[in-house]
Parts: sequence; C-alpha cells; structure tokens
Amino acid sequence: MKNTLQLKTKFDLKKCAENHADHHKIDELINSEENIVIIDGTKYSNWHPLALSHGFPSLCLLFGELSSLFPKESWEEYGHNYLQQIVLSIKTYGIKNPSMFSGISGILLGIDGLDPNHLKYPKLKGNLKKVLLRSVEEKLNLLADKEVEMTDYDIIEGLSGTSLYLLTQDDDESLHWLTRILNYLVSLTDERFGYPNFHISSRNQFTEEEAKLYPDGNFNLGMAHGVAGILLVLSKSMLKGITVPGQAIAIEYIVDFLIKNSIVKNQKIIWPAMLTLENYLTNTKTDVVENRDAWCYGTPGVAVALLYAGKALEKEDIIDFSRQSIRSIYSKEEGLFSATICHGYSGLLNTLLTFKKELGTSDFDEYIKVVKEEILRFYDEKNHFGFTSIEFGKSVTDIGLLGGSSGVLLTLLRERYGNRSSWIEALGY
Repeated sequence: MKNTLQLKTKFDLKKCAENHADHHKIDELINSEENIVIIDGTKYSNWHPLALSHGFPSLCLLFGELSSLFPKESWEEYGHNYLQQIVLSIKTYGIKNPSMFSGISGILLGIDGLDPNHLKYPKLKGNLKKVLLRSVEEKLNLLADKEVEMTDYDIIEGLSGTSLYLLTQDDDESLHWLTRILNYLVSLTDERFGYPNFHISSRNQFTEEEAKLYPDGNFNLGMAHGVAGILLVLSKSMLKGITVPGQAIAIEYIVDFLIKNSIVKNQKIIWPAMLTLENYLTNTKTDVVENRDAWCYGTPGVAVALLYAGKALEKEDIIDFSRQSIRSIYSKEEGLFSATICHGYSGLLNTLLTFKKELGTSDFDEYIKVVKEEILRFYDEKNHFGFTSIEFGKSVTDIGLLGGSSGVLLTLLRERYGNRSSWIEALGY
C-alpha cells in the first residue's frame, strides 16, 4: 500500500492505521499483562470487543472513513473483517444495552461507517435496529419510577448517546423513539424538589469517594456524563426540526444553568465537573482546583453544547458566549495529558474543527495547527498503534474511539479532509 498520506516526519497515518488491521495482534498487545491497569486491587482491561469506546466498532469507523477517502485501497476489507468479529462476539456474549459507547448504538454507527449508503448489511442492521428500539422502550419504562442516575441520560451509557445515533436515522420508528427520549430529557429540567431533576443523589455517584464528597448529591456539568450532553441532544434535535413540548424552554433552562455556573479563572471561562446541591441552593460557585479542557469535562465540551443551543434558539448572545469560552483557553489549555479524544488533545481539536465548521470562520485556524502539533508530539513509533492512552499515570495500549488510537487517527483525518462518515456523531459534534 502506498504511503501517500504523510502528516509529519516519521509519522505515516496510513501505515499507522494498517497496523490496526490484525485482530490477533490487537488481542496480544491489549490483553498482555503489562497493559492491565490495577486500581484498588482490581484489574481493568482496555478491551471490550462490542464497545465503541474500546472495541471492534471503533475500527469499523476508522476503516470505513479510510475507505471513503481511498476507495481503491484495502480499507473496506479490513473493516468488513472487524464487522465479522462483531457478529461472532454478539453470538458469544449477546447484547441488549442501547448505549453509544458500550452497546448497540455504537455498533450500528460502526456499520454505518462501513456502509454509508445503507446497501450492504440490511439484515444485520435491521435485526440490531429492532433490538435497539426494543431496549430503548424497556429502558424508558424502567426510568419512569426510579431515581435518576447519570447512566440513565448521559452520552456514554445513557439515552443521550442513543439519541445521537437515532438522529442519524430517518425512519418513522427511530423518530418515534427519539421523541420519546426527548420527552424524558426535557423532564429532567423540571424541578420536583426545588432543584432540577438531573440532580444525582449521593448514593448514585460513580464511586464511594464521590458519594462521601457529595453527601447531598450534585449536578454533573460535563459533556460525557452531565447536563451539557443533555443540552447538546435537545439542541441538535431542534436544529433537525425534531421537537417535543417544552424543548425550547428546557434548552433555555440548561443554557442559563451552565452560564450561571461558569467561572472566570486566569482569564479563562471554565466549568467545574460538578456543582454541589448547596452551591445551587445558595447561588454560589464551586472553586475549580483542577481543570481539564477536554471533550468529556471542561470548556471544550460545554462550549460546543452552548454553540448548538445558540443556533437552535437563534440567539447570537449564546453563540458569542460559546465562542468567547473556547477562545479563552487558546494556548492555556490544562489537564490534557495524551493525544486521545476523551481526555486529550484530539477532543480539543475536534471542538475547534466543529466551531470552524459551524461558524464558517478561519478564526480558529492558527490554534488548530498548534493543537494538531500537540497530538503528533505524542506519536510513538515504537508503539504498534502509534498512540497510547494515559490511565492513572500509566501509558497503556487502547485502540478505541474515546481513549485510544483509532480516535486519534480519525481526528487527524477529519482535520485533513473533513469527515466522510458519521463517526463524529458519536461525540455529538
């Protein structure tokens, strides 16, 4: 295969991508003992075969994108091989989770990445779509009588992520269940007890440490697990002409919530990851000790949500605030320690590319170049996949979309060529 795509000396994107084509090599490197992360005595793996975050669907997106760009080369074959691995894994493990990053929505997005014209895998996609919509119905029924958890509504595991997939579909059944989800998301902005329903109680925090830190619960402000993700979905749906009663009011409510709880620190507009219930009730702000300017938490993700909200409501002041927010971190980004999307520079680069596209401006071009160079600085030619993830201070091999090399390569392709497939919809961008 010709190495025609040269982004930097010693870095050949095509060669790097081709190193992802052998699933036996992936299994060998990712599941090696030295690649296991141990936290409090528990071993964690960066490999989950059916997860878009850490598995085969991310590789379908990578090779689907490369196939769209270079149709005469072998990328489609590589992607098809991974789709076969997905089918085998479904037969082995089964799957019912509707989520974007560990469930059926992510798998379907991966299939669409390989088959953007929806011609090659109608039976497989049709069967998975039925399971997806049935699981959405089951989840909505369960949510009717339970206390809210982040994984109920968030982009990673919840219905916001599923909505991002349904927004790429145009059939009536997908629209029906999307509107049902939108009704649920709108209801999260109601105030049953004097504060919004997206409040997360102490017992529903992710960790025991967070439960102790927030005895009265909190509000998650981030894109990955928080209210910014809800805002993004409500806004993008409205921009597509898909609305439910109260949606515009809910968008305005979350915009006001986020802007009120923004903080100016060192001339940067930033957001805490969490807001305590006491902060909300007393109208005070949380001091941000550690800031991360990433997709998952921090200014980049929140700013994109506000950008789409401003466009949906046709309010220039909200768009201007989102623009000011992202410009305020120029060359002052914090908390980024890898090239990846979720926690690293690829998330920031995708944010800048989205602002450039949505606003039709060249204002971000200089910073885009700077951030791209930061990504390439993490390239390691000794690593089989080129880029590693940094987890709990340890460099580990991960090929996934969020924390791994496939996400980095897709980001670099997007910067160079724009995106041909719908892979960026996984991020809501």
